Amino acid sequence: MVVHSCTERQEQGSVDRYSSNPGRKRAADMYAEEREAAAAERRDVIQSNKDWDSVQIIRREWLLTFMTRPAAPQGRRHVYRRQPGPRRLPHH
Repeated sequence: MVVHSCTERQEQGSVDRYSSNPGRKRAADMYAEEREAAAAERRDVIQSNKDWDSVQIIRREWLLTFMTRPAAPQGRRHVYRRQPGPRRLPHH
């Protein structure tokens, strides 16, 4: 049985596909400034996800109200027109 393996994995830029955080430093391996920057970035991601979730409800309500209007807004009839399909190339 032949088994192939890479002996210069890190030098080639490969990462462990089964690692829980490939390519990321552990907090213990970071300098204090790097840890603070990583924590701030993580807080920003968490807050952005919460903001997105809360605004998504508002967007859905607005869209439902807008699309169930009895008539198009004045001067905006083109909003409801069907968009043209993909253009077909002529056959040669």
